[in-house]
Amino acid sequence: FKGDGTNTYIQAGTGGGSGGGNTFGDSSGAGGGGGGIVFVAAFTFSGTGTIQAKGGNGGDGSTAGGESFYTGGGGGGGGGLLVIISSSISGGAISGQTLDVSGGAGGLKGGSSGTNGAAGSTGNTILLNG
Repeated sequence: FKGDGTNTYIQAGTGGGSGGGNTFGDSSGAGGGGGGIVFVAAFTFSGTGTIQAKGGNGGDGSTAGGESFYTGGGGGGGGGLLVIISSSISGGAISGQTLDVSGGAGGLKGGSSGTNGAAGSTGNTILLNG
């Protein structure tokens, strides 16, 4: 949860990653998509499971033809936002549930001189007892 302390704004899900660098305009990997937003309002939660708003992985740089050894991997997408309102929340957690707002992995470089894409940033989780 990110805000200004007075809750006049809330930072929602994060954006996708940027593409990796290259030298001669070859085909670098695409950036991964952002994790988006998941909003759940339920009186009770029971059982086990995973609720996720994960960022997508960045694409790998091209290794086909041309000067492909210069292509970079795409950046991983940032994790999204989970908002859960439930009377089942206790101590800032939901029993039996795994919450995942991780960023995506960066793509691999296309050859010896490219650069790997960076991983996406971790998203945010808001748990409210309601």
